[in-house]
Amino acid sequence: MYALSELGVYYPILNKLVIPYFIGKDARDLESHLFGLYRYSSNYKLQGLALWCPLAWVEFAILDLMGRITGKSIGQLV
Repeated sequence: MYALSELGVYYPILNKLVIPYFIGKDARDLESHLFGLYRYSSNYKLQGLALWCPLAWVEFAILDLMGRITGKSIGQLV
């Protein structure tokens, strides 16, 4: 398990590299954004958890919002 201080390292990556990519994008095309984010702002240089954890947090948030709008669970959306 990760200590809270280790998880705090991902916060700048989330704010500076992941969230700016998604601004103005169509959230319904989530799968194509995975590769787009990987190429955005040289994110391909990041490996492992440093990039994919913040991406997963954004993906979960988008799926949660889409589920609330449609009245379905995330499992039904997937």
